[in-house]
Amino acid sequence: MSITISVYVESVNDEIDAGYTQLKLYRDTTPDGAFSTLVDTVALVADTLDYAIEDSSGTAVHWYRYGFYNPSTLTLTTLSDPSRPDATTLLDVILEAAKIADAGFASVVSGTSTATELVDEVLLDHGEDAKYQEAAWVYLPAADAADQLRRIKKDGFNTANGGLQPVRAWSTEPAVDDVYHLYLLLPPFPQAGAPYSWADAARDGLNYCEFVDQVDIGVGTSTRDTRFSLGTHLGYLRREDVREVILRTFDSNDVPTDRDASKNGRYWEAVENGRGELSLDLYPAPLTSEHIIVELNRRDAEIYAADDITSCPIRLAARATVWKVYEHLNEVQPGRYKAELTSAYGRFLQEYRGQVPENVVAS
Repeated sequence: MSITISVYVESVNDEIDAGYTQLKLYRDTTPDGAFSTLVDTVALVADTLDYAIEDSSGTAVHWYRYGFYNPSTLTLTTLSDPSRPDATTLLDVILEAAKIADAGFASVVSGTSTATELVDEVLLDHGEDAKYQEAAWVYLPAADAADQLRRIKKDGFNTANGGLQPVRAWSTEPAVDDVYHLYLLLPPFPQAGAPYSWADAARDGLNYCEFVDQVDIGVGTSTRDTRFSLGTHLGYLRREDVREVILRTFDSNDVPTDRDASKNGRYWEAVENGRGELSLDLYPAPLTSEHIIVELNRRDAEIYAADDITSCPIRLAARATVWKVYEHLNEVQPGRYKAELTSAYGRFLQEYRGQVPENVVAS
């Protein structure tokens, strides 16, 4: 895939005056990596603050940092803080959610493993007896589908070498440096005997992460039609999601001008006719030069595969996931997770609204 990174350089003129006439963009797979992979070098332009740099081999798992370069002295400034594009995989979402809930982590295989034991010596720093991580789920992202998900058996921790022993053996043993994830509470993805998972919770949570979007449904017709179908947008658009309708025109320089379609004698109405038909009525009929822009509260798309991508910010998606995990657990075990559910929901709302609590009171 291709990733476009937007860089805002507020001090561009100061950088150029100091001899730093180029911007260098670097990437890595972790935020604390070396960032030794140079993506591109672009020239800084006076009074130009925004730069869009395309990484043709970039993915949603990459992190980016940039610095300013002086080609005369061959010096590079300190790199910026690490950031990632607004593209996050489902696997990233559920792993971040599990970390937030203190119910999961990612690590790597560190020792010689077998079909019945995954060895990670780092776990010896935490596990003291055979019951450590008992009944947890181990997920191997790079393994074949049949080998990706296993559950740790009873007394399944080897205190001699940090080995995790699954209920079912792997057909191919985990290799040294293979990445693995460990999840508590629920499996990362649905499996027989466990109908709800972290991935299901992520999909449920994303349905509550609405954002404002504008959709161009076309221009007026030469026959002066007043009804326009919204049927092709039903996957993410409901009648109650429509916030506003705008009539947009462009001048010879493509500069847009917007008019509110509900003022100055105009009105609009979203009209339903069963589940499969949603239309927009406008009066008077828009001209052929007027684009009909529907502003709506849009929900993030549902994602299913581990590498499916959402544009929802990862912290918001993760908070929504944790909320739905505890909501499910509190339903199947009534009242047991009431406190966790209340806290998770409150933290989701704070993240969604961009709020920071003024006071933290421990009960």
